[in-house]
Amino acid sequence: MTTTVELSGHDAVSRRAGGTARPAVVMGAGAPTVTSAAALTEPVFERVPAPRAGGEVASWGAESLGESVVPASLTDATITAVAGGRSHSVALTADGEVVAWGDDSEGQTDVPAALAGETVTAVAAGCVHSLALTADGEVVAWGGDNRGQSSVPASLRGRTVTAVAAGGWHSLALTADGEVVAWGDESKGRTEVPQSLHGKTVVAIAAGGLHSLALTSNGTVIGWGYDAHGQSTTPSSLWGQHVTAIAAGGLHSLALGADGTVTAWGCGTYGQVDVPAALAGKKVTAIAAGYYHSVASTSDGTVRAWGNNSDGQTRAPASVRGRRVTAVAAGFYHSLVVLARPTVATWGWSPCQDTELPTSVAGKAVTAVAGGRSHCMMLTSDGRVTVRSDDPAYDVPASLSGKRVTAIAAGWSHALALTDDGEVAAWGYGDNGQIDVPAALTGKKVTAIAGGYFHSLALTADGEVTVWGDDLYAQTEVPSSLAGRTVTAIAAGELHSLAFTADGTVMVWGSNDYEQADAPLS
Repeated sequence: MTTTVELSGHDAVSRRAGGTARPAVVMGAGAPTVTSAAALTEPVFERVPAPRAGGEVASWGAESLGESVVPASLTDATITAVAGGRSHSVALTADGEVVAWGDDSEGQTDVPAALAGETVTAVAAGCVHSLALTADGEVVAWGGDNRGQSSVPASLRGRTVTAVAAGGWHSLALTADGEVVAWGDESKGRTEVPQSLHGKTVVAIAAGGLHSLALTSNGTVIGWGYDAHGQSTTPSSLWGQHVTAIAAGGLHSLALGADGTVTAWGCGTYGQVDVPAALAGKKVTAIAAGYYHSVASTSDGTVRAWGNNSDGQTRAPASVRGRRVTAVAAGFYHSLVVLARPTVATWGWSPCQDTELPTSVAGKAVTAVAGGRSHCMMLTSDGRVTVRSDDPAYDVPASLSGKRVTAIAAGWSHALALTDDGEVAAWGYGDNGQIDVPAALTGKKVTAIAGGYFHSLALTADGEVTVWGDDLYAQTEVPSSLAGRTVTAIAAGELHSLAFTADGTVMVWGSNDYEQADAPLS
């Protein structure tokens, strides 16, 4: 999401490791990798995807307790996994830090101090509790423990745990030798691991509201616990099929086949087991199950959700559409995704030719780029400019120190920056006056900038254009026909300039050797 978010109200709380925390129990040892699933209360849900390429978090649906209000502290963070509980959410950052937000009535968002300094590799969220798995294989649980769901069993001590899952009131752990350990609420048989799993190697686990699922190494799904809706009984359509991922919801289950198809079974009151026709012919890569809804992402990066939409949990916001989704999760009445950050690539002759520019600098996301003959510019979300060049002439000037930059532009051999107070900074080579910002701009608020070959443009808040630098082709001579008109956008070519007016007119001036100054009428 990128979605810029703000926290408001006492429910929209984010807590990090090292903050106020409820007692946590730590057990196990090892090096994790996999996925897991979680569920909600007397129904619940949720699947925690395996760590993968990181990005931004987006969430939608219920937000009465802040569960879908992503903390502002995550705006620039790189997230690798997310999990949703009844009314809380958990995210895992690329550096192994856990952040939780939403309902904290049972301490489920109070990330324990025991995780401070630890690298976490997987997270899961249940009804009112949370789980984390560390790089050395320890399981940490916190939040509600009225049914023992946060009391990690002693039988895991010294064992290598590779995956965790959180259900409504129970928890699951998968050990390196493929054994499933379950604890918490024993009613409905949800923690009674079936004999049919003995001797089999389990590779993934999922915990639902009142049932549990396991995926074996040969692609078989085995379920146990509450089965009134058939959610624990593997459908015949999966017999002989190779399943690669599973998810458990409140009263339903999902399986992802090796061929990228989704199978859903169990309670279908709200259509949560009716896989949408829109997924036909598409390869699904990840699945998640909420209380009464389901979520899937496809190989082309799109997300689909279906089932109960009482809180908008199946309707992805506009900020998500068109973005590439790399991970999905589902809470009681909300959904979460990880969105891939845009990649910046360069090619051609430059100091960063044929390389991939970083998408973040010092932990801050890159929001704009510009490039000249021998310099590449990057603007990050904190308003700082970074320049990549072997020539010290392009070093960011001291005049920008402490200022927030909102836009950047690059000419052939010069650089421009616009600050949030409307001032223009120019540096690099100025043999043609392209870095000599005109005195006429003093005291005016500039709203846009552009850099040409050896000339520069600025647009002021009152819609006026100012141009300076090389004038060999009259590219700095603003045409009189712009007088009295309000300009809303500007651009610069190699030897010509352009302006777009509020009445929809395009004005072009400067070199016309290739008819570049002949603006088409339509």
